[in-house]
Amino acid sequence: MQATAALLQTLPPILQYEPEAPSQEELAEQAHGRFEIQEEDGVFYVHAPWLEPILRTVNMDDYSSLQYFQRVLRSSGIIDGLEAQGIQEGDTVDILGFEFDFVP
Repeated sequence: MQATAALLQTLPPILQYEPEAPSQEELAEQAHGRFEIQEEDGVFYVHAPWLEPILRTVNMDDYSSLQYFQRVLRSSGIIDGLEAQGIQEGDTVDILGFEFDFVP
């Protein structure tokens, strides 16, 4: 048991994810929920400054966190906006430098 306890002491610390709280200015922008979508060379660029604090809190390695981000995109109208601009499955979406393939 002592050998196991000694081995546990050598392990790296557990990473704890602690998001930064958004500033008042960021919260004000978020309340507006405005966004712009531009398509360039097959990549759909979404410009939505209010999404930055939300994107900072999303853990891309966590399924539940990604589900939350998808709900934000859906409820804000971004997904509908992308579809209105003709996005197809597999097209690339870039939101503040975070790129992913679109899956409806």
